[in-house]
Amino acid sequence: MPSESTQATPRSQRPSRGPSRDSRSEGQDPVSLRHCLAADIRFTAGSRGETRDLRTRRSLVRAGVRLLWVTDAFGAVVAHRLAGRARATKWPRTARVLDGLAGSMAQVRIGPNVVIAPGIYLPHGQVTIDGPVVIERNVAIRPWVTIDASRQHRQLLGPDGIPAAEPEVSEGVRIARGVRIGTGAMVLGPVHIGAGARVGANAVVTTDVPARATVVGVPGADASGAVSS
Repeated sequence: MPSESTQATPRSQRPSRGPSRDSRSEGQDPVSLRHCLAADIRFTAGSRGETRDLRTRRSLVRAGVRLLWVTDAFGAVVAHRLAGRARATKWPRTARVLDGLAGSMAQVRIGPNVVIAPGIYLPHGQVTIDGPVVIERNVAIRPWVTIDASRQHRQLLGPDGIPAAEPEVSEGVRIARGVRIGTGAMVLGPVHIGAGARVGANAVVTTDVPARATVVGVPGADASGAVSS
């Protein structure tokens, strides 16, 4: 008769070999790569005035392939999404290759500290986004735009290049849902652009922009002439 120490352990009491399917999903970003790309396709197609039905997976794939063919900037967006996935899965070399691909095909430079929510529209390339930047859903960015919060990183280092003992961390740039940024505009952080705001062509934004405001000029001021706050 087997002793108590050699008796089989019930399945319910056996130690788990790894995290369960539910536990693996906990703590992860609920927005998947597939969801991001689907939102990018729908928003890009809609912004281009296309009225195709994109509710099925097949229609999304066909629309995505067509957008890759007719616009260089959409390919750069896809490369950025894939690069972010590569970084998350510990493939830094692949991420660097994809970043270089985005830059070569459309002169789109998006830094690794940039977070872009599902649904972004870049009609053409020549766009630079760097530093701690958060871009919410359904934002359209025209060519030759620069969004730069990289200067905030300099606060983390002392004059000798050694990390400061008490660094001053800035929020960087946050662009809310539905913002439109015109050709040649510059957004220099740390700033917050409110939902539905419009940044005119060649405007320079260095201070916060209220929601639904229209900012023009250098420095950026709203259409009524008040400096954006």
